Amino acid sequence: MRECGAHDPVPQRVVAMVNNKGGVGKTTCTLNIAAGLARKNRKVLIVDADPQANAGLVLLGAKLFDLPHSLYDVLLEPDRHVGEIIIPTPSKASTSPPRRPASPMPS
Repeated sequence: MRECGAHDPVPQRVVAMVNNKGGVGKTTCTLNIAAGLARKNRKVLIVDADPQANAGLVLLGAKLFDLPHSLYDVLLEPDRHVGEIIIPTPSKASTSPPRRPASPMPS
């Protein structure tokens, strides 16, 4: 695969990590693949639709609980755009927060 240049973009790809069973490593695989792609200077967007919000918590920490809007709002409010909830992270991966978790995870 060749590197992305200013006038020679690499085609975008969509990868979905799905399984209806819990505890099979969906979040772990997603975060590790995203980190690897970000280290290769690829742009990554993680859409965390899981109500447990583990990917969002890993990427954003406690800031996740202070966000004004989430994926839930985008899905239910016709005037809200997904671009309003994308949050850049230091690792060059971006995330969109899921519906708000019920309570912060214990320390």
